[in-house]
Amino acid sequence: MKKLVYLDALDLGSGGWTSLPQPPPPPEETAADLESVQRFAAASVRDDGHRKPLAAICNMVRRDCSGRVIGAITPPEISSKIYEGLQPAEYDRIQAPALGIFNKITPQYRLPYYWYLDPATQEKFDSSIESLAKWIEGAIQRFRSGVKNSRVIELHDTNHYVFIVDEALVVREMRKFLLDE
Repeated sequence: MKKLVYLDALDLGSGGWTSLPQPPPPPEETAADLESVQRFAAASVRDDGHRKPLAAICNMVRRDCSGRVIGAITPPEISSKIYEGLQPAEYDRIQAPALGIFNKITPQYRLPYYWYLDPATQEKFDSSIESLAKWIEGAIQRFRSGVKNSRVIELHDTNHYVFIVDEALVVREMRKFLLDE
């Protein structure tokens, strides 16, 4: 029997996501943060709260001949092009058993870089989280009710990269789900 695992894969095409106020981005990297891929990786940990594999970072950034990070590989307009093409998930078409592991944020959720923001930017961050939390709760419910043979695990106020920050739990739950006949 085939099975499907969703790792914090919310249905952004179901409506509303692109009109939600998003939290402000982390502070700009300093010149020292951009001196090497390793320093950029350390800044990423400071901002995101988890360590991305170095190979993943190397695939995300352009470097000059000295190894200094000089920019992103993906042009900035790509995200908006992706959002333009979003379509609602057709959950009713999924016949296989499905496991959804989701980061369910609360209005109290704070990304690690929050503490590096100035008070006015923290206020903007705070005001965006409540609507995001409500939207995410609805998206998880749409998955739960739309995928008839689903099991949902909600991790609260963790990170989109649940497979990195909660690796042991994710591996355990996936193994249980995938190996269960």
